Amino acid sequence: AYVSDNAIVSGAACVSGAASVEGNACVSGAARAEGNAIVSGAARVEGNACVSENAHVEGNAIVSGAARVGGRAYVTGDNIVTVSNIGSRNATLTATTDKSGQILLFTGCFGGTIDQFIAAVKEKHAGTVHERNYMAAIEFIKVRLSKME
Repeated sequence: AYVSDNAIVSGAACVSGAASVEGNACVSGAARAEGNAIVSGAARVEGNACVSENAHVEGNAIVSGAARVGGRAYVTGDNIVTVSNIGSRNATLTATTDKSGQILLFTGCFGGTIDQFIAAVKEKHAGTVHERNYMAAIEFIKVRLSKME
């Protein structure tokens, strides 16, 4: 792990693996940056949030609460949406984009594209209120993260 410049890691926060926290970034509370994650600029990762794998959080982005960001996600501040208390576990669903603009979703042990998430929801929650809630959340996420002018 690597912490440089004016970056701060405080509280019970943990930076591990090949993760780096740079610039004026802050990882605090019980938050984690792990794997090859990069937190840079004035970004903040706080609460119980986790940034992992090859995810990059930069600029003025804030990842907080129980949000989980991983894979190849690229969070810049205006491209993250969280929906809390959803599904059978009342979990947090986190959505962001990668550098190409593809929407990625993360919740519990799931991380993947919208199509992969829809398939998983239909397999596990077909015909239930959980399926309807997830589908409504996905429509909101698509609108919120679309690149419409």
